Amino acid sequence: MPDVAGIKTANADHLIDIGFFKSERLVNMSKHDYRLEPNVTFSPDMKWIVFRSNMLGPVHVFAVEIAKSAKP
Repeated sequence: MPDVAGIKTANADHLIDIGFFKSERLVNMSKHDYRLEPNVTFSPDMKWIVFRSNMLGPVHVFAVEIAKSAKP
């Protein structure tokens, strides 16, 4: 069946893979004042999330290691 633009691709049935994400709390941001945007960025090696926060008072830059989730 063509999409709304009338385009049909051979592998249309395999373009979308339905799944879900499992969230994991990496940092407790409860004391962060959200007038400051955290500006979250991934490190180039995708092993760290770097962000700024004022959760300790003054603005600091933090990095948190991204844990690899264990496969069931």
